Amino acid sequence: MFLDNININGNAVKTLEGEHENIALYPNPAIAGCDFNIKTDGGEYYINIYDSNGSKILSTKIDEKKNIISLPSNIVSGVYLINIEGENLIANRKLVIIGN
Repeated sequence: MFLDNININGNAVKTLEGEHENIALYPNPAIAGCDFNIKTDGGEYYINIYDSNGSKILSTKIDEKKNIISLPSNIVSGVYLINIEGENLIANRKLVIIGN
C-alpha cells in the first residue's frame, strides 16, 4: 500500500532523531571544501545534504569502506540538513558549515 509516496508493506522503518544513536558526523562544524566522516554501524547508506531552503546540494552513497564525504568548495556558511537512509533506517543530522 502506498500512502503519500511511502510504501507501507509491513516492514518497520526505524527513524533516528537523537544524537545517541550509532551515527556520528564529524567534524561538525566543518569548513567548506573539507572532508567529513559519517560513522555508522555498517551497511550501505544514501546521504543527501540540503541547504536551509530545502535544495539538495549533494547526494552520494557510503558504506563501511567509503564513509568520507567531500564538501563542495563553494558551499556557503550556514546550517545544513544531512539525511541518511539505509536498510530500515532514516536519520537526520544538522551540519554546520563555517567560512573557509
